Amino acid sequence: RHTTMNEDEIKELVDKHFLFRGKDKMQAASGYHADWPHGRGIFVSKDEKFLMWLNEGDHLRIISMEQGGDIPSVFDRLGRGAAAVEAGLKEVTKRDEVYMSHPVLGMITCCPTNIGTGMRGSVHIIIPKLIAKIGFEGIDKVASP
Repeated sequence: RHTTMNEDEIKELVDKHFLFRGKDKMQAASGYHADWPHGRGIFVSKDEKFLMWLNEGDHLRIISMEQGGDIPSVFDRLGRGAAAVEAGLKEVTKRDEVYMSHPVLGMITCCPTNIGTGMRGSVHIIIPKLIAKIGFEGIDKVASP
């Protein structure tokens, strides 16, 4: 739990970009983390390839990641993790449907950008010496439509 971690644990997870800090101005304006950090949590697997955030931007964010390009492995882990979470919620709640959904909008999430499937994919790449070669302005120019 966020409220029981010591400063060293928090710093380690922040440095690894695993831990959310509750400092997003847009999120603060919406009021959905007014009681920060209470009611928030994070799970990190021992191999640090599977994470779950509780009550950060969404009620539940399931994350699968790893170094390299093995996308099928990442997606398989994500699917197994999501299925395990859903099965656990169904067992605890004794309900057939444990996630809120709408027949037209799809999955309902706290963050409107995730409405629909409730899924978002990201790829982070490191291109050595790119900033030194073309600078931030060059990167911005290449990335702009």
